[in-house]
Amino acid sequence: MKLQGWALWSGAAAALVALASDARAQSQPQMPYTFETVDSYAIDADSSDYGMLSITGVLKGASAPFTLPAQEFSTPALAACERMAVQMVNRPGRFYLTIAVLPNPYRLSCTLTRRP
Repeated sequence: MKLQGWALWSGAAAALVALASDARAQSQPQMPYTFETVDSYAIDADSSDYGMLSITGVLKGASAPFTLPAQEFSTPALAACERMAVQMVNRPGRFYLTIAVLPNPYRLSCTLTRRP
């Protein structure tokens, strides 16, 4: 009887863990990331060809800040995104910033869109 109780308990625990991890996966923002606000951004260009980008702000439809983890991108892509991030910081509430990491290594897409 103890063995059956243990099997039942471990099955219930596994189901609970699966539900919790599924809920976490669903709560993670999906790409592309569209920021309503940009609170901060950091660019660390350690060479002439590549650099790291990290952005923190509030995603469209969310209320809590989200940080795009630092990732390595080509310098021209970083320069373009930096100009857009500056607009978001200097003129809050006027634009959306959409960022997508492309499947090719070091590729980044940034789009600045005027709010209606």
